[in-house]
Amino acid sequence: MTSARRRLAARAASSLLALTTLTIASAPAQAAVAPTYCTGRSMVSLVKTYSYGAEQLALRCGAPSWGFVHIKPRWDAAFDSMIALTIGRGEKVNDLQLDGGSKIFALFDSSCTELFRVIYNGGPLAPTAPSTSRSDGRQTE
Repeated sequence: MTSARRRLAARAASSLLALTTLTIASAPAQAAVAPTYCTGRSMVSLVKTYSYGAEQLALRCGAPSWGFVHIKPRWDAAFDSMIALTIGRGEKVNDLQLDGGSKIFALFDSSCTELFRVIYNGGPLAPTAPSTSRSDGRQTE
């Protein structure tokens, strides 16, 4: 394992520890965006943005196969935080699983096991676009 990979894994592990401690120590927090936010809204409606360096990546309402509607069953403050952490501090990875995203980010533990994955598609919006986010890369949806 390269020293850069070790530093990334250590940073991710410490960030995850802080997130886990926060989640365990307090009652389940409400996410800033209610799960019902997209009800009655257009699929292109902006739900929120996540920072990737100077870039802002949009989470849109979407459809059952992508966007907020796709991740709504898992949506809570912890899931929102994992998306932000993975985009902001995770590793940009290649699309080896052919998920179809224009940017794919993954968070790894100190053993380089993938913990969380965000698939972002910054391309044209369509009802059949690939998912913008999903949890662990082991589950194909």
